[in-house]
Amino acid sequence: MFKFLNYLISLVAKILFLILMIYLIIDPSKVKEILEVLLSNFDNNLYHIIAIVLLALYFIIYLLSMTEGLFKKKKTILSNTKNGKIEVNFKTLENIIKNFLEVKDIIKTVKVNIIPTRKTPDINIDIECYKTQNLNEKLDKIKVELEEHLEKMIGVKPKKISLKVVMISDELAIEEIQEKEFVGEN
Repeated sequence: MFKFLNYLISLVAKILFLILMIYLIIDPSKVKEILEVLLSNFDNNLYHIIAIVLLALYFIIYLLSMTEGLFKKKKTILSNTKNGKIEVNFKTLENIIKNFLEVKDIIKTVKVNIIPTRKTPDINIDIECYKTQNLNEKLDKIKVELEEHLEKMIGVKPKKISLKVVMISDELAIEEIQEKEFVGEN
């Protein structure tokens, strides 16, 4: 917002300067008259106060526009490859993670939240799982596979991947059903 205000004020100042330059080229005496009128009115203390307030407001808006860029959160990840740099949007990263996790046998639904950090993001994933045995071991394996997949896919290794099981469904995992059918056939 402050960058926009700074841009708007700068644009108005440039337009006024351009108009002044045009008048200076066309009719220099007209510029002299305009400046004399402005200076004669500027002798009043009220105009001094207004000018100081306007300059102070512009300076504050300028400083806020500069600090706004410092605290703005990134919406992309930049990865360096052999052929150059690749920039990946967080939405794309979320889709990559969802597509990878939704094909896993023990995962029913996935919700991804990406938190930007200085270089690589923190990834928080809320998942709903099917009933299965050794859930922690399987989730750890999936987490390692996800890290490898992201590194191969976009060339970025996330700072932290956090899997949070928000619900365990009453249904058995497909792999569990297949194992029981296999055991029963012997």
